[in-house]
Parts: sequence; C-alpha cells; structure tokens
Amino acid sequence: MPPDNVFSMIMGGMVHCIDIRGEWVNEYGSLMRILEVDTLTGLFRGTYESTTGASGKYRVTGLTDVKPDPGINSQTIAFSVSWRDMGGSPADAHWVSAFSGQIQIVQNKEVMVTTYLLQENTDPQNNWGSTIIDKATFTRKQGGV
Repeated sequence: MPPDNVFSMIMGGMVHCIDIRGEWVNEYGSLMRILEVDTLTGLFRGTYESTTGASGKYRVTGLTDVKPDPGINSQTIAFSVSWRDMGGSPADAHWVSAFSGQIQIVQNKEVMVTTYLLQENTDPQNNWGSTIIDKATFTRKQGGV
C-alpha cells in the first residue's frame, strides 16, 4: 500500500505527486523538516538540523516537481541549506549547500536520493578545495510534523 501523503492518484504503481511536507532523516542522522509547499509552483521552505559539522537549526528553501511524469516512479527535488543558525549562534558556519535528486517509492517507503555540494568560503588560491561533493539519502520519518 502506498503512503497516504500522495497529492494525486497512483496509477499502475506510479506516483503522480508526493506531498513532501514532514520530517526527513538522512543516513547521517540529520533532520530536514519541510514545513510549507506551494502546490502550484513546487516552491517549499523548512528547516535542517545537522548531526555532522555544524550544529543548530538552518533555513531550507527548495523546489519540487508538482507535475512529475506519471509513467515514472520519480519526483525531482532541489533545495539549499544556508548554514547560518536561525537562533543566531555565534558559531555559524560560512557555508551553503545545494542538494539535487529525486523522491521515489522503494519497498513502499518514500526515499529521497540526493547529490549535494557543500561550499565554504575561502581564498581564491583554495577554491578547488572548498567544495565537497557527496550523496545523502533521506527517508520520511513516520509521525513527523
């Protein structure tokens, strides 16, 4: 049985559009809360709490495809994290991250598979060493927000 948070009908096992609001946890234990989604444009906002590197609560803004291809079990998503603590912590990191990927139903679970770039500010001679490229896989936390 598919999750209850699908905006539209599921036909032939393919998802039309997943309601992405809620809590998502990645393999590092970081928590992303997607709080609001504009169902016409796909623009969304939320918060991100990391368990690696920076600790605090950070702003998330993003975009998801609200009209994904009905013949494919995939919905694209992209979002950014500004590593400035929303609580005004003096220990802010001078980074931004950009995530891009897709949400799929895998074994009846919503999975968000992303690749991300984490960019820290640096002197020009260190530009190439200031970008980290990695992957992060998020799953929906049950009973969240």
